[in-house]
Amino acid sequence: MSESKALEVIRALAELETTIGGLYGVFARCYPEDEEFWAKLSRQEGAHARILLGLIPLIEKGSIRFNTHHFDLMAIRLAGRSIESHAESAREKSPPVEDALSLAMSIENNLLEANFFDVSHSRSPRFEKTVAVLEADTKRHREAIQRRLDVVRKRVPLGPGS
Repeated sequence: MSESKALEVIRALAELETTIGGLYGVFARCYPEDEEFWAKLSRQEGAHARILLGLIPLIEKGSIRFNTHHFDLMAIRLAGRSIESHAESAREKSPPVEDALSLAMSIENNLLEANFFDVSHSRSPRFEKTVAVLEADTKRHREAIQRRLDVVRKRVPLGPGS
């Protein structure tokens, strides 16, 4: 692993998190009735970006090492551009809330399925802990979005006696 490649990966992932947070911020403005839901997700994505950027000094000191071959910088950057395009479209015209939730669900699923959180090639407990936090948060985001999507789609199972 080259230090410069590791820095590039961390910066790209932080930018992706910032972009996702920006999209969720746009959705907070699009859907005033769900503003807090989207704003909370947006804040958490911003926190993810800051957590990742906090790794930079440790990478520069050589305290954190991980296998960068696992990360496709082009794919990360393309994902960011796609998300930004969705944000621009939503700024112009709010999509139906179901579409926004479906997009958010797709983004969170893609992060998990792309194995961004695979630390099998890491030699750093700090990196592994950071990635574990990001993965757990992403799973929580996915679950919260799915619950909201189920409500919108009216697929929430009724409780006993309902």
